[in-house]
Amino acid sequence: MNHTTLILSLIVIFLIISSTVLLYQTVDSYEYLFTIKELELSFYSNTLDESKTSIFLIGNSQVWRVNMTYINQEVSKFCSDCEVYNLATAADKPDRRIKTISPLIELKPDLVLYGIGYPDFAFQHLYDNPFFQPIEKPDSILPDPESIFRKTFITPNFPNNINPKYFSLNLIKNFIEGKEATQEFTHDPTYRVFKEDKDFDEEDYLAYNNEELLKKFLPMVTENSKIDSYILEKNIHALKKIIEQLENNSIKVILFSTPTPNAILEKISISDKDIVKISIEELLEEKKVNMYFLHEKFSDMTVWSDPVHITLGKEGLPYTKEIIKIIKNEVTQN
Repeated sequence: MNHTTLILSLIVIFLIISSTVLLYQTVDSYEYLFTIKELELSFYSNTLDESKTSIFLIGNSQVWRVNMTYINQEVSKFCSDCEVYNLATAADKPDRRIKTISPLIELKPDLVLYGIGYPDFAFQHLYDNPFFQPIEKPDSILPDPESIFRKTFITPNFPNNINPKYFSLNLIKNFIEGKEATQEFTHDPTYRVFKEDKDFDEEDYLAYNNEELLKKFLPMVTENSKIDSYILEKNIHALKKIIEQLENNSIKVILFSTPTPNAILEKISISDKDIVKISIEELLEEKKVNMYFLHEKFSDMTVWSDPVHITLGKEGLPYTKEIIKIIKNEVTQN
């Protein structure tokens, strides 16, 4: 192979890699904007009552699970002008939330509570999506380009268990129809900004203990107990940017760690726990923000509808009460 041929080959390889990266970045951006941002903008286009103290909850489905009806009822007892809105969305992570932080800032909430937890930093396989099913290949002494490409470009850019087309259409359909749960604890649609992409069923109101979680949801437990250093670094970086943008606009931000069962906590390696702990401590020190730690608060209790979600039944109410305590502490100390 002469020098000219080598250079041309390298150029072709570079163009293929660059085009592929651009393609997946574009797909990721479009998929997120179409499924989430359009719904957010429908809320952000409103004007909040400036005479009220507006409090936003943000995060993933772990944050979405709190009982907003109960929260606003109880908060009104110590803050009559407070209104709490839940802007959490399924599969949300800081690196996705930052894409829509600007319109949130424009509403000028008085306080933002951001819930984060181990699932935000876990490596999650897309085993339910046939398009992303892993391909078994014979062992080879050479690096596997498909595996490297998947871990580097595909997995970090698509939320867990989502077929983008199905997720988009189904989420928008349910949003338009205004579906909501009507079980033992009513979820007031006034303060729960976004609907889940499905109706709740009986399983969402069941309560399992740790032993039952390991028997019934072992793959989910295993998946969420493996911390991915790349995902951790990317989301901690995004979280710092979010905090910075909020505080630069005089919006107070408070963090809290989302509840995690012992079924997961006991499977996370000591080294993974240490790296998460160090990353969080560095963030808190750098940004000077307060954080409430709830990740071990209910870890040994029978309050789980699955390994990452507190039940929507009455057993899960203590989680909601902890959020109320945080709000009360933050709004009454000023």
